[in-house]
Amino acid sequence: MQIIRQRLKTCKNANKMENNTEEKKQKQVQYSEMLENEYRKAFEVLEKNGYVFEKSLNFQLYKLIEHLPEISNVLGINIKETKLIQEVFKYLEDTNGKHLCLLGTCGTGKTLLATKIIPLIFCASFKKIFKVIKACDLNDRLQEAKEYPFVVIDDFGTESTAVNFGNKIEAFNEVIDSVEGRKCFFVVTSNLDANQIKQKYGVRTYDRLRGLFKVIQVNE
Repeated sequence: MQIIRQRLKTCKNANKMENNTEEKKQKQVQYSEMLENEYRKAFEVLEKNGYVFEKSLNFQLYKLIEHLPEISNVLGINIKETKLIQEVFKYLEDTNGKHLCLLGTCGTGKTLLATKIIPLIFCASFKKIFKVIKACDLNDRLQEAKEYPFVVIDDFGTESTAVNFGNKIEAFNEVIDSVEGRKCFFVVTSNLDANQIKQKYGVRTYDRLRGLFKVIQVNE
């Protein structure tokens, strides 16, 4: 009789354990479904905000020129419709998966566009926040530039060459290397021309700039 009671108790415990296991499995399934739904919602939100997961990030913004007075008012600056603004706004109608590189002499409005106007447009249109990094601070903020998805590097070419364990390091080269194959969007500006970029960073980085970025050269 005692053996029977023991066996019944064992069976009862086994059933209880089995029920607990089933409950755990059910909870895991429910949790997985919940996560999947959350991921799907997040994915849809990201897609609506301009993310293209199969390719590079691509953005489409139309009729920005019409909003120039509003942008001027928000920034507190009287922004005129220049050739550079026309070209950049045309590029923003379809970025085609390319980043943006603005080259030109001083006073052309590159910095205003890169550090003020474009971040404002992206914040208003896609809720994207840029990290704006002056090139002279790039060595100290290199990791940020290599990891953050939305970055402005203003005036590249003015940063100093870093030295790590006796090896010279060009931070901008490392940033450009990190851009390829990463879901990110970069805006960079410089007063350097094509030959100066080749001399400072090498032909490889120059070629990557030409391949990964829409390069707009303005000297007005």
